[in-house]
Amino acid sequence: MTGYSASKAGITGLVKALAKEYATTGVTINAIAPGKIDTPLISGKPPTDEDLQRIPMRRLGTAEEAAALIEYIASPEASYTTGFVFDLSGGRAVY
Repeated sequence: MTGYSASKAGITGLVKALAKEYATTGVTINAIAPGKIDTPLISGKPPTDEDLQRIPMRRLGTAEEAAALIEYIASPEASYTTGFVFDLSGGRAVY
C-alpha cells in the first residue's frame, strides 16, 4: 500500500500546488477521488457483500452522483473552492 498511498498523496499535493499558482487567474484546480462507481465497466461483475462491507455507505456510487459533483465543481457556485480533493467514495478511505 506504500506506493498507492504515496501516489494519492502526490496528487493531493499537485492539486494544492497548482491551485496556489493559478489562484489569481480565475482558474480553479480541484480533483475527485472516486471509490467504486456503478458503471458499465464493472456491471459484469457485481460487488460482493465483502466489497460492500468496505464501503461505509454499503453501496456503490452512481454515475449521476459523480456527474452532479463534477457539475458543481465546474459551476460558479464553486468559484471560491480551489485546491481541494473531493472524496466520492461513500466514506471508504484506503490510504
